[in-house]
Amino acid sequence: MKNISKILLMSIFCILISAVFSRITVPPENKALNENEYKASLFLGTSEVNKCPQNSLDVVFFGSSNIYCDVIPIELWDEYGIPAYNAVSSGQCSWTSYYYLREVLKHQKPKAILVDMRGLFHELSRDEITNRSALDHMPFSFNKLRLAYVTYQHQYEGEDFFSYIFPAIRFHSRWNELTRMDYVRTVDDYSHGYDMRYWLESHESLSETDFPWLKDNETNESEAYESENADYYKKMAQLCKDNNIRMVVIKTPVAQYTQEMHNAIQELADESNVEFVDFNSKQMCDAMGYDFTTDMMDREHMNYRGAHKFTKLLGKILVSDYGLSDHRGDDGYSFYDNDLEKYKRQVAANDLHLINDASEYIKEVSEDNYQVIWTCAGENKVKELIGVPTDKDVYQLIWNCTLVKKDEDLCRTECTFDGGVKFISDQDGIFANGKNYCNTETGIGFLVYDRILEQIVDYGTINTAGVINRT
Repeated sequence: MKNISKILLMSIFCILISAVFSRITVPPENKALNENEYKASLFLGTSEVNKCPQNSLDVVFFGSSNIYCDVIPIELWDEYGIPAYNAVSSGQCSWTSYYYLREVLKHQKPKAILVDMRGLFHELSRDEITNRSALDHMPFSFNKLRLAYVTYQHQYEGEDFFSYIFPAIRFHSRWNELTRMDYVRTVDDYSHGYDMRYWLESHESLSETDFPWLKDNETNESEAYESENADYYKKMAQLCKDNNIRMVVIKTPVAQYTQEMHNAIQELADESNVEFVDFNSKQMCDAMGYDFTTDMMDREHMNYRGAHKFTKLLGKILVSDYGLSDHRGDDGYSFYDNDLEKYKRQVAANDLHLINDASEYIKEVSEDNYQVIWTCAGENKVKELIGVPTDKDVYQLIWNCTLVKKDEDLCRTECTFDGGVKFISDQDGIFANGKNYCNTETGIGFLVYDRILEQIVDYGTINTAGVINRT
């Protein structure tokens, strides 16, 4: 009996060590594990979800990048008082959506879930990027074990089942690459699962002609799909029925869409007794005020401008058709207001990148919530705008920062931001952690830190003509 207890304790100890090492060794910079997927997986039962009190979410969205690029849950809160979250992963499969839902229901009982149906037409075999996006940061649970098993059944050759449970098996060789950031990873998901990477970018020049579904194309034919994909959406429908949750399937606007796809989704929705809202129609796009030349990042995803329009229409539907309540001002929801403040700061920070005129930029970063370091070398007409003495050829200036040391002879300034980050500024640039943020042999270099976001939000140089350059 003692031997059995020892073996059991040793097994538990080894599992815990493997779990901790796995969390450390998973590379955050991996394409499969970019910040957005990391945030989404942290939502599933870890400490990050504590700011979403038990049973506080009214809506949860499931899907792939068509959701995390197109739906902005925190704007639903801002505009309508709807508490919502995106439970997403890159290329999310139907079985991932199903086990994510099971995990979510351990902590939440939403009034409605909205599921994007891109996954209905996925191939059953998925690449490692997709699989690890869904699994590597998911908390250890029976749902993770089940999801890992299903995923392994459909994996490409060469992947290992146990590496999905303990990613250290896959990434153990990173032990000599680990940095402080691997040990203290934290994610402040103030956008609630929205990916803000694609601000106002449009990587392709698109027009309505790139979206064939806008034209009349009546047909009774249906797009083919794997029955196993449909089975997991049916399981989601049954799970929602058992928990008195309204399930709605949707399809966001994408170029690669046909009437045959619409028919297939509609048939499955009817069979599962759930509602289907298809935003791939001229009527829906007109209701959004959608402009394909400016609102798409590429053929599959919206940029911020499009996501803002799409989210606004979603909110109207959620309020008018599904009767969701406004929780602004209710007890227990102050965390949403705090996240909204940070989100708006990030919006403002992203907008900073659109300003190229030095005079306008200096005015924007003059507010107290920004901390700024300037380093100047040579003649530049902008020097007087930021308060550099005209008789100084080389000069450093700090706004709202804490001065640590200033050496006039070496033209060198050391300072810290509120977050404790230390920077050194001299005539060659602004340095931190071995990186030069702006090489300024001549001209003006700058670095901007946001006190609310507690992060660097912009840096670059201003040339002699007063034009901002960012590299």
